[in-house]
Amino acid sequence: MQTIGKRIAIFPTEIRISSPKNISMLLFMPIWLIGWTIGGSVVMWQVISGQNKEAWFLIIWLCGWLVGELFVLYAFLWGAFGNEIITAEHYSIKIKRSI
Repeated sequence: MQTIGKRIAIFPTEIRISSPKNISMLLFMPIWLIGWTIGGSVVMWQVISGQNKEAWFLIIWLCGWLVGELFVLYAFLWGAFGNEIITAEHYSIKIKRSI
């Protein structure tokens, strides 16, 4: 294995490039996820317990909440642990992102 700088490692069959680390985002995202998860949990409890008469709106809102939760979770994991893996075999180049 040969390294170029802090982020690039060259192996015999592939090149690995680690994701750029944005420290402010890596500190902010877990805090945001905690608050977002608490908010979603409260709304889920309202839907399950039947406390709110507008449950249809809350169910639609929860769908959007889930999309936001998964997006930020993926962005955090990619920023903290992500790699791009580049391989070249048989006249083709493959680029893959992995966490």
